Amino acid sequence: MQIQVDFWNVGQGDASSIKICQNEFIFIDVGPKNSTLSQWLRLTQKHIKVKYIILTHNDSDHIGALNNILKIPHVEVSNILLLFDRPASKLQSLFRVAYEKYRNDELQLNRLEICDKSPKILWSNGELSLILKHPDMAENLYSSSCNDASAIISLKGAEKDLIIWGGDAFFGKVAKLNDPDSEILFGPHHGAPQDKDRATLKKNISNLQPKSCFISMGTNNSYNPHGVKSESCRI
Repeated sequence: MQIQVDFWNVGQGDASSIKICQNEFIFIDVGPKNSTLSQWLRLTQKHIKVKYIILTHNDSDHIGALNNILKIPHVEVSNILLLFDRPASKLQSLFRVAYEKYRNDELQLNRLEICDKSPKILWSNGELSLILKHPDMAENLYSSSCNDASAIISLKGAEKDLIIWGGDAFFGKVAKLNDPDSEILFGPHHGAPQDKDRATLKKNISNLQPKSCFISMGTNNSYNPHGVKSESCRI
C-alpha cells in the first residue's frame, strides 16, 4: 500500500504529514503558529481526516499551530498523542482547544510513551509501521529538559527503518535506537540536536548514515535570520 510523506518548510521547527489514504493523514509535529501546514489546511477545499497528531514534545516550534488547526471546520482530528514534559498548568494552556474538543467527545487525548522499554507501534498498514522508540515514562519523568524527553519515531518497512524523526532528542540516542542504513533522517532542525556541542556528535553522525537528510534551517527562524532557505520535500 502506497503512502505519501511530506516534510513542510516551517522555518524554525518541524512539521510532517503522512497521507495514509485518500484525504486521511497522520501529522508528526505541526510547526509554529500559522505554519505552512496549517495554511494549507485552511486553504484546501477538501474534508481532511487526521487520524493522529503526534507531538514529539511541546515546544512552540513543534506545536504552535495546533490550536489553529483544531479550529479549522473541515479538518477532523481523531487523536492527539503528547508527552507530559512540563507542569500541568502550562499543558492546560497549550492544549486548551484540544481539551474542549475532548470534553465534547470530538477527539481523544493520549500519552505518547513506550512501555517496558519496548518500541511501541503507533500505526501500521501491514507493510509499514510507525514506531515510537523513546521515551518511556521514567525517561520522560526524569528528563532534564523537554528536548531530552523528545520522542524518537521511525517509519519501518519489512527490513529496516525508512524514515527517522528525532525531534529535538540527543543525536546519540537517535543513532543508538535506529538502523544505521536508514533511507531518510528528518531533522535535526536549526538549533538542534540537544547534544550538538558535544565531542561525541561526529561519532554519532558516523554511526547513523541515512541516504537523505531533510533539515529545517530556513530564513524564517528565531536562531539565525541569515539561514539558508529550505523547501518543502516530498517522497
